[in-house]
Amino acid sequence: MALPAFDTLKVANRLKAVGVPPAQAEAEAEVFSEIFEVNLRELATKEDLQREIGNLRKDMDAKFAGIDAKFESVDAKFESVDAKLTAMEERLNAKHESLRKDIAAMEERFDSRFDKLLLQLTFRLSGVMVATLTALSLLPRIFH
Repeated sequence: MALPAFDTLKVANRLKAVGVPPAQAEAEAEVFSEIFEVNLRELATKEDLQREIGNLRKDMDAKFAGIDAKFESVDAKFESVDAKLTAMEERLNAKHESLRKDIAAMEERFDSRFDKLLLQLTFRLSGVMVATLTALSLLPRIFH
């Protein structure tokens, strides 16, 4: 970029106009010119800023691309974990259903055995009652 020109003659003439001796006015104008030239060389231009902004954008885009890739990896892992959990849930549900069926079958067998036992006890109790009644009815005959 071309640096703006510092008009030393104009500055020297202004200094002379306010009473500064000509040699001093010209020397001060030269010193100011050198100071501005050094400072303006170090001053960032619009193009410098645009270039740096472009570089920063490239760096950020590269970092965001890396972050996006990591998120995709994390998403894939979550999908894998979700699929495993779903499969586990299905296995647990199947096992739960199997256990329900087993319990229902055991309950049926228990009820059946209980009913048979109850029937047997009823028959035995009936037999005991018949024997007791028979014995009671025979007691007066025996002791008479």
